Amino acid sequence: MNKNFKELYYKKAREKGDWKKGFRAEALRFILERIKLGNSLLEIGCGIGDVIDHFPKTLKFVGVEASLFAIKEATKRFSNLKNVEFLHFKKSNIIPFPNGLFDFVMSIFVLEHLQNPKEMLNEMVRVLKSKGYLILMAPNLEMPLSSHNAVRHKNIVYKFSLILLRIKDYFFRLLGVYNFRIIKDNFTQATGRYEKSDDDLTYVVSSFEVIEYLKKQHKLQPILINKFKTGDSWRDKIKRIITMLPTMEYYGTILFIVMRKI
Repeated sequence: MNKNFKELYYKKAREKGDWKKGFRAEALRFILERIKLGNSLLEIGCGIGDVIDHFPKTLKFVGVEASLFAIKEATKRFSNLKNVEFLHFKKSNIIPFPNGLFDFVMSIFVLEHLQNPKEMLNEMVRVLKSKGYLILMAPNLEMPLSSHNAVRHKNIVYKFSLILLRIKDYFFRLLGVYNFRIIKDNFTQATGRYEKSDDDLTYVVSSFEVIEYLKKQHKLQPILINKFKTGDSWRDKIKRIITMLPTMEYYGTILFIVMRKI
């Protein structure tokens, strides 16, 4: 992917990533209310570091990012800050830090782009201190019949097969089995272009899957779990009905959770 593509990608990310409103503002407020002197925060997929301006300089901030372009841009922007460090994170299942190092681990709309989401969740928990907080946001894509831009270049046979696999995933979740469904060769990977939202989607995120996995595998304590807030429109009423189905209680809104390591 060329430089122009990367510039466009991170420009769009900045336009969508307003830390002064919505769920981002809520996550930021949660962190700011709990920061203590000497605390450290790791952001997985830090991009060009847009959140840093909102944190006090007493917080040790470490950002890891797979894009070398983003790391170079972030380093230039914040070269004057001694409390900030950036690390180019090559494709790996291992976060290059020792166990229990960070008071906060945060990943905002990154999980859906990972080819190894389960392994990365394990790593996020590993580097988190006891009583530290894990903050996650991602699109919630657990409705099996929903469509995604990431597969718009695929033929109808592939799309139908993916629906069947996602229906199977739904029933497996009923049994407590979490498949972490991956899309191989998404639109951006196949064409080198990013034109629409989630063209580069890799992991078909299920809020239920992520939350239950973290609770059962790592015994994390839920502090904040986002759920659909119903309205009066007919669409909202349908969404409310769907949330009554088994494993669909988080449907209708994004994955936004804060969980604490015991």
